[in-house]
Amino acid sequence: MFWLLLSVALLLPTCFAQDDIDISLVEDAPPPVIVKPPLDVATNKPTVLTTTSAAPMPEDTAAVEGRSNELLEARDGDCSKQPVGPGPVPSSDTVDAFLKSTTLQSMAQQASTPDDYFSIFKNANASVAGSTYMGLYTLTSYNTSACAAVCNSVNGCLAFNIFIERDPSLDPNAQNCPNPPSTINYRCTVWGAPISASLATQTGQWRAKFQVAVTGSNGYNVELAASRVSGFNAPVPFGNASINAPLSPASYMGYQWFPFSQSQGFSAQTCATYCQAQTFYNKNHPNPDCSYTPCTFFNAYVLSKNTIPQGLYCAIYNSTWSASYATNHAHYDQSGNNYTVSQSYGYSIGYYHPQPVYDDQCGAPFIKDPDFDSPDLNTYPYLSPYWNYTTTGSASANGGWSPGYGNSRFMFGAGLYSSSSPFSPAPSVTLSQVLTTIPQGTYTLGFYYKFDAGMDVCQIGLVFPDPKSYGPATVSLAGKSPGTWYEAVAVMNGGGTETLGFVFSCPGANAPGGQIFLDSIYLAPDWPY
Repeated sequence: MFWLLLSVALLLPTCFAQDDIDISLVEDAPPPVIVKPPLDVATNKPTVLTTTSAAPMPEDTAAVEGRSNELLEARDGDCSKQPVGPGPVPSSDTVDAFLKSTTLQSMAQQASTPDDYFSIFKNANASVAGSTYMGLYTLTSYNTSACAAVCNSVNGCLAFNIFIERDPSLDPNAQNCPNPPSTINYRCTVWGAPISASLATQTGQWRAKFQVAVTGSNGYNVELAASRVSGFNAPVPFGNASINAPLSPASYMGYQWFPFSQSQGFSAQTCATYCQAQTFYNKNHPNPDCSYTPCTFFNAYVLSKNTIPQGLYCAIYNSTWSASYATNHAHYDQSGNNYTVSQSYGYSIGYYHPQPVYDDQCGAPFIKDPDFDSPDLNTYPYLSPYWNYTTTGSASANGGWSPGYGNSRFMFGAGLYSSSSPFSPAPSVTLSQVLTTIPQGTYTLGFYYKFDAGMDVCQIGLVFPDPKSYGPATVSLAGKSPGTWYEAVAVMNGGGTETLGFVFSCPGANAPGGQIFLDSIYLAPDWPY
């Protein structure tokens, strides 16, 4: 796969009214890197791209030492014998006879299209010079399946070009063998970006007085260019159109353009990296209410100019869109250039929530002083200013009990005592804190508690105003052992700004007199980050 480092400067907060294709990106960016594979060589492998070990190289290829991936300059040879090619040499050994040979042309015209590929052009008199060149190989026959097998063995290969090449049988020398007899070879080049007929521009070259020529050139693109990307659902094909999402709800987050080059082909991972980087940026630059918008869907496609693939276009969203919204097709600029979409795919994460963050600028965590480790020891009941309390009857509150649960220095204690007066209200303590949650967001609330002997007739009630809350609304102490820490967990829905409360009471019984202790409270969102 191809990767491209994303500049942080590109990941700025943006507001977009629509997601039409921005042709100016192509017009203003450098053109794609076009590589001309060498002619008159048996095998050539660019060093910046590697093959996988998953699939062996097909037997219908010949491997020799590779050379530079640039078009070879004219050179004077030494008349040494060159490998004899497997193709038939026309009876009249001329370039014109080679280009008009019905035997050679029929090979290209009658060639089958390999499975999982589709034909782009047939029987051209030129080979491809394009973006993301991945290697050249010599075949032992004009075999499209063998060339497809080469492409399949190269990680990230999306296209191949098979062609017939007229080569010299001797290494031409201007004085001693300027125009030797020809030999016919079958070549196969593979590419990491889609190819088109417009890219078939290499007609040949001169070696002394020998003319290297090309005929029977066929081009094929992979039918399903996209593969699965870690963290995203399987790709959904959109064909030759890109997503045009409605303005409401506004889910379009922006785009990036990656011109094709030797380090950038068609790779959905490039768009996924951009999507994830935008989420990371937004998470670290949240909204005033501590929410942020994650990227949960992207559309990756090839944008071509006048049929020549230019690069990879990535559009990102915070909602998933189906193929019915893929309605962006061809566009023309003021100069009449035609821009088209191909190999378009959609990837979704599958969830969306405006998610809260945990940093000081948002007053996080959700619950402040959850361990009661910041008490005001100068003022009873030794609670931090984040906590509020009320008592009824013979009850007391104390935020300075020590030690707390685990490594906590302090804990909260609610003292409940029986009253000798029948007119006194039942003892209770309410501890509360105002906090902010995301409406309809689901949260897990947890805390630890223990109690003194005899207090197992009491309970801890949970106050969370959202009516859709579920889980234990009351934690009973019955049947539990005094002096032992227990964990209680409940699941609740957010409601915006609300009060979280703990009510300590002994309903239906006189409190025998003792403490119930509370510590290490936590509130965590239940959706993915």
